[in-house]
Amino acid sequence: MDITRLTAVQFAAYTLTSLAEPLPRGFILAGSGAGGMSATFGVDPDADYPQELSAASFHPLAGEDIVLTVVHDHGFEPAAHDAQTVLRRLAGLHFAAIVLSSGDYLMELPGERRTTLAAASASLPAELGRPTELELWAPTRSRDFEPVDPVTDEVDAAALLEPWIHAVVTGRRPDVRLVAELAAAITDDTSRDRLLLAAVRLGFAELDDASGDRDVLAALLGSRSRPQGGKLTRAALLAQYVAAHTTDSSAAAMLYAIASLLLWSEARARASLHAAETALLHDRSCSLANTAFEVVTKLDYPAWFRG
Repeated sequence: MDITRLTAVQFAAYTLTSLAEPLPRGFILAGSGAGGMSATFGVDPDADYPQELSAASFHPLAGEDIVLTVVHDHGFEPAAHDAQTVLRRLAGLHFAAIVLSSGDYLMELPGERRTTLAAASASLPAELGRPTELELWAPTRSRDFEPVDPVTDEVDAAALLEPWIHAVVTGRRPDVRLVAELAAAITDDTSRDRLLLAAVRLGFAELDDASGDRDVLAALLGSRSRPQGGKLTRAALLAQYVAAHTTDSSAAAMLYAIASLLLWSEARARASLHAAETALLHDRSCSLANTAFEVVTKLDYPAWFRG
C-alpha cells in the first residue's frame, strides 16, 4: 500500500476489515513499505497495557512511516488514553498518523474528524478490493437481528449449497431464513461435511467439483498450494455470522470450529485460535471443536506458508 494514496482513516479501515476477528481493545500498525506489512496487538479490555511492550517487538516496521490505529470498544476517550500509552511504549517508531476506533466509528487525530468504518471502506480504491458485507461485520460483530432457532422442518442440504456458495463468493450476509437453515444443517455430519468441502473447493485453484474428498481435505490441512482470493476467510466469516445469529449452542460450536479450520488453512493463526476457543466455549464436548483446537495449537503452519 502507498501511504501517499490512502488517508489515515482509509488505512485504518483497510486493516480493521482484514483482521477476520474482532479486536475489542488493542492496536494495529500499518507500514508504508512496498510489502504492506502490518502488525496487530490485542489487550485484555480489563487489564493494563503490558510493561514489556516496546518498539523492538515491531522491528520489521522500523524506518517506515506508520499509521497507528488504536481500538477500544468503550469509546474514543479510553482509546485516546490507550494511544498515549502506545506512543510512549513504542518510542522510536515513526508514526505518520493516528486513528482511534470504537464500534463502527473512526476518528483521525489531530483534527478529530469522525467517520464510520463503512464509509471509510467504501472510499478505498477499487484495486485494493473493497470490503464485503461480511468483512465489514467482522471487526465489531454487531448483530443484524436477534438470534433465531434452527428450522425444525427437514433441510435439503443439496439445496443449501447454492446460497452457501453464493454467500462465500460474494461476501453477502445471509438473511434470517438462511441462518436458520444453516444452523439446522450444520449439526448433521453429512450436511456439515458437504458445506465445508464446498467452501474449500472454492479456495484452491487446483480443486473443482470433480476433486475427491481426500484431496480437498489435504488442501484444507495445508499440503497443497496457497488458498486464493480470500474465499476461505469469507467462508469462515460466514460460518461465524451464522453462529452469532443462532440460539443453538451446538450449531454455533460446529460453525466456529469450521471457521477455525478454514482460517488456519489461510495461515490466520490468531483468528483461527480465537475461533477454536469460541467453539469450545459454546460446547466443550463438540468433537469438531476439540479437533480444531488440536490442529491450531499442535500443527505447524500450512506447508505453503512455511515455504
